[in-house]
Amino acid sequence: MSAFFKPANLSFRDQRYHLIAQQTILFPIFIIIGLAIFFKIYEVPILFPLGITFSLILIFCLWLNHKHYYLTTSAIHTLGNLIFFGTGVVILGWESGLQYPFIAQAIVAQFSNKGPSSFRLISGLLSVGAFLVLAINSVGATPTFLLPEKTLEALFFFNILMSILPPVISLNNFGTTLIRAENDLESANQENEKLVYSIFPVAIANSLKIEKRGIVHRYDSVSILFADLVGFTALFEDLSPQRVVGLLNSLFSKFDDLTDKYGIEKIKTIGDAYMVAAGVPSAKVDHAKVIFTFAQEVLYQVKIFNESRGTQLKIRIGISSGPVIAGVIGKKKFTYDLWGDTVNTAARMEAYGQVNCIQVSPTTYEILKKDFEFEKIADVKIKGKGEMDVYLWIG
Repeated sequence: MSAFFKPANLSFRDQRYHLIAQQTILFPIFIIIGLAIFFKIYEVPILFPLGITFSLILIFCLWLNHKHYYLTTSAIHTLGNLIFFGTGVVILGWESGLQYPFIAQAIVAQFSNKGPSSFRLISGLLSVGAFLVLAINSVGATPTFLLPEKTLEALFFFNILMSILPPVISLNNFGTTLIRAENDLESANQENEKLVYSIFPVAIANSLKIEKRGIVHRYDSVSILFADLVGFTALFEDLSPQRVVGLLNSLFSKFDDLTDKYGIEKIKTIGDAYMVAAGVPSAKVDHAKVIFTFAQEVLYQVKIFNESRGTQLKIRIGISSGPVIAGVIGKKKFTYDLWGDTVNTAARMEAYGQVNCIQVSPTTYEILKKDFEFEKIADVKIKGKGEMDVYLWIG
């Protein structure tokens, strides 16, 4: 029975339309059968067989709804209402209250199907039009069949009540759906915010929510780190792709935890390379020391990883300090990125470095030389930089 009112193969939105459509048919069936029996008891002409016929047609409409012929059902329902209740008003008069189901039909038609708005409007206007026509021709007119006064009053209030209930039920379903939709939308917004904050630094994510366009800033003093796994590509030859990606994810997840520990920003991964920055988007006075300490722990984590997994991974790490431009650009798949000579130099420090060591540029060395000991390597030919001194921390 549940599948009859809420088919599992429908989306939540379509289930709502299906439920309202079925209720719109099911509820009037009982009303019309009750009225038909009433008309039979009081021997009102025509209305008993007409009511039974209309009830059978509505039962068939339940099957049509089950097969998703909602527009056909709505059209049949509207036409049947006009014939049955219109005939009732003509026979029993305006005081019977049989005209009020037209108003209920006009309201319910706006919620009972997801067809074109023009169809719903026409259905509603037909019902309202029939109500007005009957009002013009029936108010004050003598009915063709007279019921006892008390019986007529009871029939009037019954029809008023039965005309109120269908719109109330439909609006209740619509309101319940609206509340659920709002809750789902709020949950989706929260999930989207979590995703945005996992991709961008908090300050940048907040700016994107307000500006919704390219965000670019200049930072005068930051430190950039590039780390690249050596020998990782060789794993593809011996392990399955799932295993390789699983190993990379496991190691980089440890690096992610370290960024939280030291309060630095992960910028991106490029294959088996990992890039972080200290001093963006929030200034950090000790950015060089913080990112160097992070680099030392990265070396340690690779060592522990090899011991626990039986791998032989090595890593090169390069660091440079100085000014950068940082921001978010583009329209699709945009990320927070950094540009400038400091970024390029950090990448070169990694590329020309030694495995399991940390190589820093002269700018970073000048900041760290009082706290850490480095081995100077003079006049190294660096692509795009020419000859320059670099400084190696072996550990």
